Amino acid sequence: MLDLHDGIGGQLVSILAYMESSKAGDTKIRVALQDALRDLALMLDSMENHESLVTLLGMLRTRYEGLLSEHGIEFDWQVHGEPELNHSGPSQSLHMARIVQEAITNTIKHAGADTITVFVDEREIRISDNGRGFDLEKQAQSEHPANGIANMKRRCETIGAKFKIASSPAGTQISMFLQEPTTSGS
Repeated sequence: MLDLHDGIGGQLVSILAYMESSKAGDTKIRVALQDALRDLALMLDSMENHESLVTLLGMLRTRYEGLLSEHGIEFDWQVHGEPELNHSGPSQSLHMARIVQEAITNTIKHAGADTITVFVDEREIRISDNGRGFDLEKQAQSEHPANGIANMKRRCETIGAKFKIASSPAGTQISMFLQEPTTSGS
């Protein structure tokens, strides 16, 4: 974790600092480097904060607030409890964070939304937007199906959660229903 932060992370920060101080490079490269830094931070956060998904999601929120603001999208965070997975650990936390990240990215790229809501409680994480939505059946039958949706579903299955997506002209909603936690002491 330290090597990722100090090595690759440091290199990316140095490149960005050079580009900004020398006015070198183009905007696309700068944005790509910023995206790479956010992605690296997400991986590091999931390794360090895997015991609290609320903390991890809060860190994700902090990292994406500026980007969403640039696109005129407001965050509505509704945290009502700590999500519980049957098996917790850095990999499971990263899967969960990647699903939320993909939903946020899709909202920015495709939805035309002005609000994204993240709802969290013990049994569910739900990401919804008030964008234009899309036709799920048409997308599934497309020559270019949405890999992001398939990846989110696969990640849910990997962590033992149930994936559900709904979309209409009023927006899109992605839900992850977590399995009931196992009880100890029996």
